[in-house]
Amino acid sequence: MATDRPRIKDLLLLAELTATLTRVLLPLLRYRRKPAEYEFKSDARLLLDVAREQFQIQQSFIDALDTKIATMFAVGSALLGLLAAVFAVRPDEFDHDALAVVVTAGSFYALLTLAAVSALWVREFSTGPTLPSIWEDAQLTPEEEFVPKLVADYSAARRANDKLHNLKVWATRAAIICVVAETATLVAALVVATS
Repeated sequence: MATDRPRIKDLLLLAELTATLTRVLLPLLRYRRKPAEYEFKSDARLLLDVAREQFQIQQSFIDALDTKIATMFAVGSALLGLLAAVFAVRPDEFDHDALAVVVTAGSFYALLTLAAVSALWVREFSTGPTLPSIWEDAQLTPEEEFVPKLVADYSAARRANDKLHNLKVWATRAAIICVVAETATLVAALVVATS
């Protein structure tokens, strides 16, 4: 019986806590605000920080995609060199099957080159607002309009780069597919050369 008393006290304490929470939280759960009652209050500098950070993230993604595409191009070039070496070591094994393998590998390398060139070719892309334009806006624009204008400039720069970003994403995907196919072709070349 001595062990039941603390247990009963615990249960009573739990019941009292539940009743208190119900009394406090239930009115809050029943209260629903109408959409018209919501007000958006924000500091424009917070929006500026978010817009600037999104732009910087996009720039980082574009740099990473360039690195991946360049790596895929280097790997593809190395694979084509290995393929050439396989048939250079065994020139007597170069028959119609070997020619088909070389043409297939060359086709995938050509597609890889096309993807890499289309993604890495220098083109116009937005780098965001320049320091002179920011300085000019700071001098000529009223303070309450300056930060929202800067937010709009960063957002416009990010949107302007979306097309370039998407092109690089698709070129990276194509480059990866071409390298995988070229690797499979190299394996086929090794099989043809050793058979």
